[in-house]
Amino acid sequence: MQTTTLVSLTPFSAVHSPLLHITPDSTDDTSTKSSQVLSPTTALHVIQIFLLNTDPSPTLLSTLLSPIVSTLYGLLSALGRIRTADPALTETARGLLITWARVVDVDEGIAVVWGCVDGQDGDWVIDFAGDLKRVER
Repeated sequence: MQTTTLVSLTPFSAVHSPLLHITPDSTDDTSTKSSQVLSPTTALHVIQIFLLNTDPSPTLLSTLLSPIVSTLYGLLSALGRIRTADPALTETARGLLITWARVVDVDEGIAVVWGCVDGQDGDWVIDFAGDLKRVER
């Protein structure tokens, strides 16, 4: 792996992890919780703030969003089914997907969209506090 690739992916793994992995239960031990520092909701807000405060670059947007596009698509679908979902959260997920779709090249876009068609390993729920959780199907 090239050094530039490693350097570019390291900070993004902190915001990708809460969206890509099953959210640990509050009854799990602390070692499981410590591996996921951010909640999925916080990770989405961090990504949004990061993109709002950087110069638009197709490479940056692709590197940041392509690994989580299928997860964002599943999240947007789940938020559409949940009547108590925060509309701002729905718009954040939709905006990230639209932004990604505008800048990604065709070959990468097709590959990622096929990942959406293939399905996910988890589903999304919203708890009573309004926090997102990714759970097993």
